[in-house]
Amino acid sequence: MERGAMALTRVLCGAALSVLTIAFSVAPAAAQTAPIRLLVDASSAPVTSVVHVHETIEVRPPRADLAYPRWVPGEHGPNGPIADLSGLRVSARGVQLPWTRDFADLNEFHIAVPSGVSELDVDFDFLGSGGGTYGESRLATSTILAINWNQFFVYPQNANIAKVLVSPTVVLPGATWTAETALPGAVRYGNRVSYAPATLERLVDSPLDAGDVFRRFMLLDRGGFTNEIDAFADRPDQLALPERQLGGFKAMVAEMDAVYGARHWQHYHFLLTVSDAMPGNGVEHGSSSDDGTEGDGLTDPAGIVDTAGLLAHEFNHSWDGKYRRPADLATNNFQIPEQTELLWIYEGMTQFYGDLIPTRAGLWTPQRYREVLANVYAVEDHAPGRLVRPLIDTATSAPFLYHAPRVMTAERRSAGDFYIEGELLWLDVAAKLDAMSHGARSLDGFCRRFFGMENTPPIVNPYTYGQFVAALSAYQPYDWNAYFQSRVYAVAPHPPSGFESLGWRLVYNDTPNEAALERQKRRHGFDAAFSLGFSADHSGTLTDVMSGSPAARAGLGVGDTLVAVNSREYSPDVLRDEIRSAERGSGPMQFLVKKNGLFRTVAVTAHEGLRYPHLVRIAGTPDRLELLVAPHRRPVP
Repeated sequence: MERGAMALTRVLCGAALSVLTIAFSVAPAAAQTAPIRLLVDASSAPVTSVVHVHETIEVRPPRADLAYPRWVPGEHGPNGPIADLSGLRVSARGVQLPWTRDFADLNEFHIAVPSGVSELDVDFDFLGSGGGTYGESRLATSTILAINWNQFFVYPQNANIAKVLVSPTVVLPGATWTAETALPGAVRYGNRVSYAPATLERLVDSPLDAGDVFRRFMLLDRGGFTNEIDAFADRPDQLALPERQLGGFKAMVAEMDAVYGARHWQHYHFLLTVSDAMPGNGVEHGSSSDDGTEGDGLTDPAGIVDTAGLLAHEFNHSWDGKYRRPADLATNNFQIPEQTELLWIYEGMTQFYGDLIPTRAGLWTPQRYREVLANVYAVEDHAPGRLVRPLIDTATSAPFLYHAPRVMTAERRSAGDFYIEGELLWLDVAAKLDAMSHGARSLDGFCRRFFGMENTPPIVNPYTYGQFVAALSAYQPYDWNAYFQSRVYAVAPHPPSGFESLGWRLVYNDTPNEAALERQKRRHGFDAAFSLGFSADHSGTLTDVMSGSPAARAGLGVGDTLVAVNSREYSPDVLRDEIRSAERGSGPMQFLVKKNGLFRTVAVTAHEGLRYPHLVRIAGTPDRLELLVAPHRRPVP
């Protein structure tokens, strides 16, 4: 691949490349003198799953080109749900005007504007079908409403989103419903809420949640700064977060402050849906995050652990991803394609802190953190796809990998790889910084300089690969470009770890990995990847069979459904028993499987028993991992 040479060029030319995004911008639209007036009527959404939209948009004859957002910030792909835009009607002075869809860009519409017309009225319906990914899958339940503004407007096609103003109003399903968003200036009349004019960029960066079952958890209120969880649920009992865990979420905010030393928000909102009816979610924004958990996400111990990881991850993005953003992701128009190469920094480092911060805050135990790291390493190390596909290709392929089938991920590699292998990469960098400086420098210290800097409002400060490597090299001299070339841009047979330099070693034994087992229980599946070489979903259907594994050599394949093991009806517990028995025996295990209505028996020879990954201490070495996970919090002025 040519990525290595391209990255080296960035090192040499860093600052000059920081304007690359601007060079690919489209020609500017005519200057706007009046805000777009936007009315989002979601009053019937819980019943009909339809939202009615009305806009008034300033235009100039003879033609208007309007676009529906395609590239949604934070989703890393052209995910704007154009198929859900229905019933488009354009009029001027009460007269309906014809429109045509562009033949090449299906998100663009052309309208002939009559002489003397200065405004167009645009109406359409958004069909919240509940399908798709991210915000597209979320609209309303009987008690919750989730508004992602990018779904509810068209705008001048060539407009600079940082300059076009919008005056938004939302009509809620009921007058008793609470609405929360990072948008300022709320004025409410009954079930109608209007907000102060905002740029298109700020509007899309400020989703809105509303609901009839609501509770606010204040995490910070000091010195003019606030941080809160705005939680919406199906039932009030789902919002009974124990006081001890609330203290942990407060500590999470303090721990993030301790890393970055500055804030790029003044009022931060964790918009959280806690529901078994509303699909889950996790998308970052500058002064908020759009999050969703299952109904036990604030009450069940395992659910709280998952929620802590989700909120910490998205919160970290306020610094890494929203404020400091790779230049190729910092486009000035929702139609310009994003280039996702640096997601191994954007998402990988955020995954690292998204797991580390809950541990420092006491929401995770150090043991669980170690179990997560061990399992992540084992998952990545057992993926055959890594032998032919470098990590960088999973990042650059993100726009389609996010939507790839959730099967055969070990062979193809997935979008998740630059998250979890990225976590291992930054753990290794943290260990190297600690070792090279004899404890004087840390990844926290670098992040404070590069992502924290100083208090700012929610703005974008872009960077390039070259600038990032130069900053890291200035902080701790080392050939960081060569390091990243070998671990990110080239095929690497094994993932980085940093375990041993932190005083720990990876081992496999028959004791279940706590984090992996908890995840399997919540998903009702079974993972035998490290023993037999396959994973199964809740129905016993194989979703991954690793090439070269005992399962693959025997002829098991993705899509096979396990019916019985050694004449016993399949269940995860039965399979565990039979794997243990095979360790003491000499013959193969007999699997009865079903696929496409046909049954067959497959003999799998495997005598290593159950294998689960763990970290164990290296005797006689200092425990640097213990220092890493220890609380770091201190107040930030």
